[in-house]
Amino acid sequence: MRSSIPLSIRRASGRSTSTPRGPGAGSGAPSCRLCERAARSAGFTRLELLATLPGVPLYSAFGYSEIRAVAEPIGEGLTLPGIVMGKAI
Repeated sequence: MRSSIPLSIRRASGRSTSTPRGPGAGSGAPSCRLCERAARSAGFTRLELLATLPGVPLYSAFGYSEIRAVAEPIGEGLTLPGIVMGKAI
């Protein structure tokens, strides 16, 4: 069984959407649960992710803690503010 192997997905080809109903009410909660189960089944013991600012409440509700603020370059001199978050699973 693997332990605390860093896994980094910089940019996903898919897109996730959220709703204004609040954390846990849209598609983010089922996606988060599915990813956590898959990672646990694969032997991972920790997850880290880059949350956009609107996503921070969702991940906080799932027990993720803020690690550091970042500004991710998105091209043409623009950056997207985000928070690196992590959780032991």
